[in-house]
Amino acid sequence: MNPEAGYGWQNQGQSLKNAATRKKGQQTWNCYLSLDLKEERLAWQYTSATNSWETCVFLHERLAWHEQLGHRTLVLVWDLASWHTSRDLRHWIRSHNRRVRRLGQGVKLVPVTLPVHAFWLNPVEAHIGHAKRRVLPCRQFAAPLDQQQALDQHWLHRNLRCAHAPSPEDLIPVLH
Repeated sequence: MNPEAGYGWQNQGQSLKNAATRKKGQQTWNCYLSLDLKEERLAWQYTSATNSWETCVFLHERLAWHEQLGHRTLVLVWDLASWHTSRDLRHWIRSHNRRVRRLGQGVKLVPVTLPVHAFWLNPVEAHIGHAKRRVLPCRQFAAPLDQQQALDQHWLHRNLRCAHAPSPEDLIPVLH
């Protein structure tokens, strides 16, 4: 997720720049967003850049979380962004999957690349679009942190409303 031009900020005491003059990647920030379909829970992380290694860091955190939940496979549905298809990231995924296979423990990564212009096939895109329409329009933020806090609040409330946490009765067969 990269907030669109016009939903911006400017240093205190300076007027906001014309939306058309903002440059993506220079006056914006990035957000990695993932959706756990089983629990209907969103997870997110903000970064100043989007690249292969930032993606690896986010994936590593998600893998640790899913391993704690006892999951065996994590399916990555994403577009053809350069940081999703980079040689470094593909190598990292292959190395990770080999390690999982060799050790017999961990969560295997299965990347699924969507066709060009098929964003509607990615369930996360709906949450991104909803947040951009619901939280960001017609608001000016004093700093990037304020904008991020508004999104944090939106996604946290969404998780509290929609996420399905297993009840203790459902966990008893798994624990024994």
